[in-house]
Amino acid sequence: MLTPNEWMMAQRLGDEYWLYIITDAASQPQLYCLQNPAHHLQPRAIQQVVRYQVALGEWQSAAQKEPFLPS
Repeated sequence: MLTPNEWMMAQRLGDEYWLYIITDAASQPQLYCLQNPAHHLQPRAIQQVVRYQVALGEWQSAAQKEPFLPS
């Protein structure tokens, strides 16, 4: 899995970008090095959005209120 930012940088940097993949890390680790993954791979985009909802009273009791000075 690559983050959107990692994939964007792979596309932007081309041959300067390397992807290091370790397989079987727990038993027999193998290291694979892939230069310019954006040229060699065609990943499938997965739409996943994670959001965290914090209760109104929770953040207000933990935050420090500051004066608001409009510009």
